[in-house]
Amino acid sequence: MNTQQQYRKVMGRFATGVSIIAVGVDDEVRAITANSVTSISLEPPVLLFGVKTGSRLLAAVKREKAFSINFLAAYQMNLSAYYAGAKAEPHPDCWCSDHEQPTVNGALAALICEVAEMHKVGDHTVVYGNVKSMVLPERAHGALVYLNGRYRFLEECH
Repeated sequence: MNTQQQYRKVMGRFATGVSIIAVGVDDEVRAITANSVTSISLEPPVLLFGVKTGSRLLAAVKREKAFSINFLAAYQMNLSAYYAGAKAEPHPDCWCSDHEQPTVNGALAALICEVAEMHKVGDHTVVYGNVKSMVLPERAHGALVYLNGRYRFLEECH
C-alpha cells in the first residue's frame, strides 16, 4: 500500500458530517459534496473547506466570492452521491433560491458565506469564509455521516 492509499484509509476512520458546498453562477448551481468543513472562529464566525485546485467549483467561488455550505440530513444520501460524482440526477427542486446563494431544501442547516481568503495547499485550495447568514430549520432530522468509505446515519438525540 502506498502512502496516499494508507493516508486515505487512515482518514476514512475519522467520521465526518456530509455537506454540499454550492455557488450560484448565472442561472445554474455549481456544487460538490464535501466533508472537509471546519469551524475556525466564533467571533466573528469563520469556517473553511478544502476543494481540489482546478475544479469548476473553485472557479465559481473565485468568480462569485461567495458560497453556501449545506449540512445534509440522513435521507439526503442520493443528493450527496450525485454531487460526489454518481450518475443519478437529484430531484429538480432540491435547491432553494431564497438566499444570497443557493441552499439545499431539507438540509439540517446552511451557512451563507463570503470568501475571506484562499490558500493553495498540496493538490487542494483551502477556502476561508466569513459567515454572513444562517439557515436553521425548526425541525431537525438525523444527520448523514461518512465513515470507512460508506454513508452512515446518525439519529437525532433529544
